[in-house]
Amino acid sequence: ASHDATQPLILASLAEQCPGVCGSGSVVLSWKLAERMARFGDQWLAGMKSDISTNNFYWDQQLPFYAKKFFPFVAIVDDPYLEPYGPFDDECTGKVSCGKIFGLNRSFHQGGLCKCTSSESPATWHVKENFEKALALVDARRGVLDVQQA
Repeated sequence: ASHDATQPLILASLAEQCPGVCGSGSVVLSWKLAERMARFGDQWLAGMKSDISTNNFYWDQQLPFYAKKFFPFVAIVDDPYLEPYGPFDDECTGKVSCGKIFGLNRSFHQGGLCKCTSSESPATWHVKENFEKALALVDARRGVLDVQQA
């Protein structure tokens, strides 16, 4: 996918179960947005510090609020290259249906490392267990398209 980094933009996984954005598969800020948020860094950090003391603090839940505070017209885009699952998650092993846990609204297909991937070659994975083994698997498939050619 191609995006204009000169515009205020957040690329993330968007889902019903994640108010704000799902940070599990990574979040990418355009340079324009990152630069603006850095200019307001002290204010942003003070707000985040205050948020941390609440019962339901999640940085990814708060990110869109702060982005819009500092850049009201920020676009938030669901990016299928940011994979919210890891190779050993139930979605990837086929134990759970694609998209059910987070309520993702994406197209899924079976890939080389995952039975439930939303892109041909994910840019990120949410690895939560067996980190070294997952890293070796992902590294071995780097740049290899997962889509089966018909």
